[in-house]
Amino acid sequence: MPFLEAAGHKLGAKKESMGGPADYHALGAMEVICHSMAKTLQTALQPPDWLQGHYLVVRYEDLVGDPVKTLRRVYDFVGLLVSPEMEQFALNMTSGSGSSSKPFVVSARNATQAANAWRTALTFQQIKQVEEFCYQPMAVLGYERVNSPEEVRDLSKTLLRKPRL
Repeated sequence: MPFLEAAGHKLGAKKESMGGPADYHALGAMEVICHSMAKTLQTALQPPDWLQGHYLVVRYEDLVGDPVKTLRRVYDFVGLLVSPEMEQFALNMTSGSGSSSKPFVVSARNATQAANAWRTALTFQQIKQVEEFCYQPMAVLGYERVNSPEEVRDLSKTLLRKPRL
């Protein structure tokens, strides 16, 4: 189900002209989340003196793509050593076969597959709507925009580039 039935609507449009109340609220939440992310990332790009060197940006895709390397980077950042047990736990949690459609359920799963689930679960129209609302944080974090439904479905093509942070 698309977020909006017709392309080109903005959140300020009347609820009746959208895909229904659920779509209206989804777009409202998306706008708030993306605006908040953009403000946070702007602070990270131009941090005040007290913040410089005191934050680390970790993308989910980086964590699931190389969990041990990313875990070591995070632990190193906070001055801790990663135990072999923690490395094994990270590998187990990102390479399991489980899945869940419930939000906030933590289980071992194929995390790379989970990270790309949006590419098969959302319509091209929905993806373009997310891109419209979230273009600023997406650009900073290194998420590429998609140009066609075929590009979205081609899971062999990464849509990530190096983040600007």
